Amino acid sequence: MRSLLLILIFGFPGWAGAQSVVNYQLQIATPVSANLEPKLPDLSGYTESAIRQQLAQWHDKPGQISEERLIGKVETRKFFSSGRIIEWSRRQGQFPRIIMLRNGLVTLPQLAKALPASVVKLGPHRYLARLPMAIGLHAALLVERGESLLLSEDRGSFLINAGHFYLLHGELLGWREQSHGPALYTGDKSHIRPFYTAWSDSRTYMYGSTIAHLGASSSKAYGVTLSSYTEADELFAPLGVPRDKHPQGWFIGNRFEDLFYGFYCYEANDVVIIRNEYANNIYYGIDPHDRSKRLIIAENQVWGSKTRHGIIISREVDDSFIFRNLVHDNRKSGIMLDRLSNHNVVAQNVSYSNGGDGIVLYESHDNLLWANQVYQNQHHGIRFRNSRDVRMLDNLVVDNGRYGIYGHLRDLRDDGRDTKLDPYEQRASAMIQGGLISQNQSGAIFVDQPEYFRMQDLLFQEPTLRASKPSLNGALAQYQPQILRALRQHGVQVSLQSAAVAQGGH
Repeated sequence: MRSLLLILIFGFPGWAGAQSVVNYQLQIATPVSANLEPKLPDLSGYTESAIRQQLAQWHDKPGQISEERLIGKVETRKFFSSGRIIEWSRRQGQFPRIIMLRNGLVTLPQLAKALPASVVKLGPHRYLARLPMAIGLHAALLVERGESLLLSEDRGSFLINAGHFYLLHGELLGWREQSHGPALYTGDKSHIRPFYTAWSDSRTYMYGSTIAHLGASSSKAYGVTLSSYTEADELFAPLGVPRDKHPQGWFIGNRFEDLFYGFYCYEANDVVIIRNEYANNIYYGIDPHDRSKRLIIAENQVWGSKTRHGIIISREVDDSFIFRNLVHDNRKSGIMLDRLSNHNVVAQNVSYSNGGDGIVLYESHDNLLWANQVYQNQHHGIRFRNSRDVRMLDNLVVDNGRYGIYGHLRDLRDDGRDTKLDPYEQRASAMIQGGLISQNQSGAIFVDQPEYFRMQDLLFQEPTLRASKPSLNGALAQYQPQILRALRQHGVQVSLQSAAVAQGGH
């Protein structure tokens, strides 16, 4: 093993933000070989046929339909508490009522026949729900091929699922009766539009359909939401409601447009989101949140998010796969991992022309970024903040508006962060193996105050690789000549590491 060891002294913030001084070591050596390429999930089983096999269990179980008072039900508690009942009273012009589905399968023609004033048949396959609707724990609703379910904004309609919902080659649309057209977003984020929310132990299947014009900036009413019941809901839940069982769903080959959030979930597990188009949604395209696990987000096109990011997972969304997505032209970043979202794989995505970073990790650890193409984003190509053990393998990072790779620490106390809910440490570490970094406007790599930063088999094609304007900045700047010489040799790893970490301490 060949090894070159250089030591410099830097002023370096400690892990809690206090200033201290540590030694940095630059080591150039033969690396320990390891295959970092992940095994991606097999998508072949997520088919319409598989969904229809699930649906088959309901065919000999006709459901019950009734119209009841909105209050007093765990499925709707979130939407009549805290004064919300006044809003539904105003829209319905009466004490609010809801359509309840129980104990079996219900179709749209059956709904229109049972309650013709509340589910109005507008055409051969077009139905307008003029009241909210709730699918009970032991019930299912089917919107079949060619059918449209319109949810009346004027009358305060929405759809709650505590059982099973099947939308197969159909439409689920927010509808504005006054203008005889879709409930388009008006710019008032607090204005309540129709929405879809599925609760604990529910199943949602949307395949080959259009879902549009839903949601507002209102908790659990963002557009399409999967959420576990909260502890407060348990007080209202009848015996047998499985609060501890997480909602699940398959979303395959759909188009989601003009939703406040294209997708949101809270404590949902094993959700599959593949081959959809998320277009022109208001805040986020895809936003899994709080303690959701084992998600598959693959082969989607996510573009035109008007306020924030294309795909974001946030607050302990772990053990998930984000791969082969096309993410572009979103207002902020393309793909983000946030707030302790750990042990995830971000692979083979194309993220370009976004208004922020291409791929960004905030306070999230032990994540793998593999074979992504990240280019022409207005800010950095790949950015990580207060994130440890970030592994970047065979990525192409080209022509971004700032740095290709940007890693840094930040004290977030001035941002008003609740450090009990969202704890973090000012620590960062990463490695890059393989790939190309080229033509990024500020330079190739900036990394500030890492515990370690390793590089090998990395190709640069930068216009600024010269001593007068180094393309390696931050902690790497003083080592640029040695690093560049070493990286031209195959099978050599360059490692910048704090002496304290090298010795096994902080």
